Amino acid sequence: MPLNFPDSPNNGDEYTSGNRTWVFNGPKNAWEQKPLNHAGSHAAGGSDPLTPAAIGALTRADSIKEELFNVTDYFFCTTAGGGNSGAGSSVSRSGSAATGWGRMYLATNVTRTNSSGAYTFPSSTPIAVAFVGYLDASNVNLNGSVSRLIVGDARDSSTPAYGNANALSTDGFGAEVYWSSVNNRSEVRLFAYGAGGYVVSSGIEYVGRYNYEMAMAVSSDGAGNIKLFMSDGVVAGILQNRMEHVLSLSGGPTTGAIRNGISLVSVNHGVNAPVGFDALHGIVRAKIVLGQIF
Repeated sequence: MPLNFPDSPNNGDEYTSGNRTWVFNGPKNAWEQKPLNHAGSHAAGGSDPLTPAAIGALTRADSIKEELFNVTDYFFCTTAGGGNSGAGSSVSRSGSAATGWGRMYLATNVTRTNSSGAYTFPSSTPIAVAFVGYLDASNVNLNGSVSRLIVGDARDSSTPAYGNANALSTDGFGAEVYWSSVNNRSEVRLFAYGAGGYVVSSGIEYVGRYNYEMAMAVSSDGAGNIKLFMSDGVVAGILQNRMEHVLSLSGGPTTGAIRNGISLVSVNHGVNAPVGFDALHGIVRAKIVLGQIF
């Protein structure tokens, strides 16, 4: 259908045909179509959704990273274990014995969210745990010693699983730093225990070293997907919050219950004693976030 624009229009005059409207631009002596209302197409689920990156906005991950490091909770040691472990200590070492170990656990429990009376929370709960500090496994003479961040650990002085065993035998997840004799380097990998049993990811190089602070976070979406995020912890005295996603693992817990202990464990092999060095870790700050995931 032909458009019949009015004769001798003034600047700003409008002409509508169907669902379209034109405005007369006097200086250009031309009719210009007004854009159709289409805000809904840019909303989530729309045909042309806008992303935070497209408009320079902070992402949900950015805000969660900031919240994770707005620290109000801290790790403390149990009184059991080897080396420097002890109540209130900021460093835990596995000691020099083959069966040596040390554990620091978060001073605040994960909130009990079920009604069973047990101190657990549903495995379907999204949760992220972050810390700034150091894990160390930087010498071939470790002979199988490891440092582990565990979500779902026993929150007591019981002996943890040794380095020659799976970190968990009940629902939970975490990350561990170990010495790879195959690749001749320190590596970090994810582990989890879910409905299908114990699973581990491949290892990637871990660049942390003694007294070198790192920022690390592990997360579970409650649907079996585990992620690891890492960055330098402190550069020139400034905390670095820009953690990057470095590893993923499927097969995490989904339907059971996770014990509410969140800990850092330094543990030796169980049979082989370290030679001249032992697994250790220290914490500057740590934080739990429930219900929010990267």
